[in-house]
Amino acid sequence: MLPLSAVRQLSDFGGDFVLSVQCQACRHERPLPARELAQRLGREARVKDIVRRLRCSRCGVRDVDVQVAGVPR
Repeated sequence: MLPLSAVRQLSDFGGDFVLSVQCQACRHERPLPARELAQRLGREARVKDIVRRLRCSRCGVRDVDVQVAGVPR
């Protein structure tokens, strides 16, 4: 896994990566594929803006940890 700073837009790495999100309160985890996010938000959407809006789907808390996974080498 890479730190969140490894990507700027959903189009980075050809959109071939996953945002791995974990809630700090309840520890619920969920993968968010960049390609799926790009279909809804546009390829040029900035990852830091998306992360700012994330909320845990289980408990509703906004305090989440995000890392980048699945980046091709």
